[in-house]
Amino acid sequence: AILEARLCPAALASDIPSLLLAFWLRFSGQSQKHLISSSNSSSSSNSSNSTSTSLSSSSTSKSNSSHSSQSPVSSASAALLSVRDLLTWVSFINTATPVLGPRLAYVHGAYLTLLDGVGLGGSLTPAAVMTLKTDMHGFLKSQLPREMERQVELAAGKVDIIPEMQEEGLLPSQSPDGHWGIPPFFVLKRDSGKAGARGVKSGGLADEKGVEAVEEKGVEVVEKSVEVVEKGVEAVEGDFGPNVNSSPNANPNPNNPNNPNPQPSDPFALGAPTTARNAFRILRAMQLRKAVLLEGSPGVGKTSLIAALARHCGVELVRINLSEQTDMMDLLGADLPTPGGAPGQFSWSNGPLLSALLSGHWVLLDELNLASQSVLEGLNALLDHRAEVFIPELGRSFKTAPGFRLFAAQNPIMEGGGRKGLPKSFLNRFSRVAVELLADQDIKFIARTLYPQVEERLLDRMVATLEA
Repeated sequence: AILEARLCPAALASDIPSLLLAFWLRFSGQSQKHLISSSNSSSSSNSSNSTSTSLSSSSTSKSNSSHSSQSPVSSASAALLSVRDLLTWVSFINTATPVLGPRLAYVHGAYLTLLDGVGLGGSLTPAAVMTLKTDMHGFLKSQLPREMERQVELAAGKVDIIPEMQEEGLLPSQSPDGHWGIPPFFVLKRDSGKAGARGVKSGGLADEKGVEAVEEKGVEVVEKSVEVVEKGVEAVEGDFGPNVNSSPNANPNPNNPNNPNPQPSDPFALGAPTTARNAFRILRAMQLRKAVLLEGSPGVGKTSLIAALARHCGVELVRINLSEQTDMMDLLGADLPTPGGAPGQFSWSNGPLLSALLSGHWVLLDELNLASQSVLEGLNALLDHRAEVFIPELGRSFKTAPGFRLFAAQNPIMEGGGRKGLPKSFLNRFSRVAVELLADQDIKFIARTLYPQVEERLLDRMVATLEA
């Protein structure tokens, strides 16, 4: 009933409902619990047979029979696919079907909704996460025709096949006018010269049209945050080409780490393979209006990656570091002494989050799992369909301006430092992306791009020393 009510007509007319149902029966909480109980009983083969007969299409029956002998990864994955995840998946299919077609939208939606964030914020071990992702990837491949195998590999993040697929006409060789991205996912660019704060006045409130009235010192805080982020972008600028509309023949494979002459102007010049995969997954997550949560070990480039994407899209990025001491007043604003005013005179000053959402900037909330419960609860209305914040001191709500996007980043719980596991109900409000660690070839490519005057042999020795 959910699929019939939510799926677009083009997806309903295809085999997408049966494919979704098969995936749901295998990886939803109910089926995982059923598999766990049946694996401990002597009648496991009968249970798997009854599961396979419940599927309506021949392709889904084949998939179930090929995987029926596999045991569940862990009881921690029992509630892997929730109804909210399914609705997000359906929403992505509806959004992407006009461009990708129903089946490709289905595959990319599976990675966006589930595989890109498997184990994120949870208790699964890395080995269990890898086993579960392999199982899901294999199940998706078994559902689709063999001729779509490369498309499934691209959905898994194998971006080095993009130039080959472009030559065959399977992917666009240029981005659409006014857009930037990695095929087949693009985001709208903005004129960076118009990305600043609008209608700034001294004191007061934002009017009904969303034009800010920000106290001058509050503006300085935002501008300093943006300045810090822009300086951080310079360190990774070599990984990103400023012109994705350049000739596709300039370099047949700019993502190849063995390319001896990496050019910043190459199309999709993400250079380092791992960086390219991470960017590809983030761009896919940005096809929906949901906030995007990145999780990865310290130093993998979560903040720098979002900063570089913002620069390419001509958008101002406001980075806000969270901690246990952060409260909503730090984010939204407070009554502060009026500059130049009489003693005891106060006026409202917008916080960096309120200023950014009214201006349509991008916001990165860093160290999300260090935030207090009050901050998490205060963000709920901003993360759901309301897309607004309520300020009790002012007695009113503020809607987000067009173009506003919210990103969050966090280190894994195992890093310690007071980090806590976030509730699944809160995590489900994000499109989740696990950011991969940089490998040796990534570090070599970045170093070679930033410092081409350094000898290759010396770079190899430096990277080897880091790994020692």
